[in-house]
Amino acid sequence: HPYTLGLLRSIPRLEEEPGSELYAIRGSIPGIADIPKGCRFHPRCPYAMDRCRHEEPPLLNAEDGHRAACWLDGLPEEAAI
Repeated sequence: HPYTLGLLRSIPRLEEEPGSELYAIRGSIPGIADIPKGCRFHPRCPYAMDRCRHEEPPLLNAEDGHRAACWLDGLPEEAAI
């Protein structure tokens, strides 16, 4: 899931040089009165598609009892951590 990937990428790594810039999910969290139409994460998602901007994805069961709501069917290989 793109949001989870962003969170995992933002974890500081011991092998990084001290003072290295940390990864950050771009953009800002919308205010409660400004929730976007479609997927709530689409304005900040690097993999957002047109469908994400118009349709809210259903909450689906993922592995290990987790759930996720996303129209993306798998992440590109370059997204690996």
